[in-house]
Amino acid sequence: MNKIILLTISSMILPATLLATSPKGIYGADNRSEPAYSSNPKIRQYAKATAAMVNSKILRFIPDLNSYIFPTTTLGEDKNLCSDQNFYQQSHISSCTGFLVSKDILITAGHCVEIEQDCKDYRWVFDYTNTSTLLNKKDVYKCKKIINRKKTDNFFAFRDYTILQLEREVTDREPLKVRTKGRVKKETPLVMLGYPSGLPIKYDDSATVARHWNKFEKENFSARIKTFFQRASYFTANLDAFQGNSGSPVINLNTGEVEGLLVLGAGDYTYDFDRMCGLVQNHKHTDSEAQEVVFKITKIKELKALLK
Repeated sequence: MNKIILLTISSMILPATLLATSPKGIYGADNRSEPAYSSNPKIRQYAKATAAMVNSKILRFIPDLNSYIFPTTTLGEDKNLCSDQNFYQQSHISSCTGFLVSKDILITAGHCVEIEQDCKDYRWVFDYTNTSTLLNKKDVYKCKKIINRKKTDNFFAFRDYTILQLEREVTDREPLKVRTKGRVKKETPLVMLGYPSGLPIKYDDSATVARHWNKFEKENFSARIKTFFQRASYFTANLDAFQGNSGSPVINLNTGEVEGLLVLGAGDYTYDFDRMCGLVQNHKHTDSEAQEVVFKITKIKELKALLK
């Protein structure tokens, strides 16, 4: 029974007036894939700058290997997924995603790192892939401090981001470029990178910026009013996002600039009572269904000063 309950709980907490609460995980086909398999070298480059947020308690350092070992229980086992679900056999160790914007500055969602204790308790891990059996010490970073954090969701304002400084500079990969002015156009093609359900890094380049309100907003007057005021801070997209994608960079495929970070979405899994196992929730790949919320990077005003 506990497994059933866990599978049906929404994996990202949503304000009821902002988004639909019906569970979903993917739009149309499951487009999550390994960056290493992409024919686009830029996607592989973006992945190098994208880190997993991992609780330090589950990492064990092995001096002889100069690396950390981590739990290898599979996503399928832990979530009681049906065996035909994608990535059933892969490990899952992270809770959120972050990305580099300078050599030692990382951005994530505000609900991922809330207090200084979170800064102390978690590590930021690069190059956690589907082939990882160890995590090299050089790819694991401590958080030095929280530079700034905003988590606001009221009638007029919406903010959800944390800016972190890492303990040392990251010198073996390039930070992501970010949009600093203007706004993204409707139907712009996007790619998101991150660690859905704590899995090794995945990317989805099948989404676009939604053109219209989603069906829940159309049916709910209070939601339309609230989002009318909040829309200046975010856009929606039909991204295949899961718990663990919070903080994921959402990048404009045309310009290579980060347009925002994934901060909200509905549930990830549903339960098949005939097979007695979990399934990824599936919705149509349309604007009307698009409910993944991307907080605009241009709304992080203090970021401009940090990047000078």
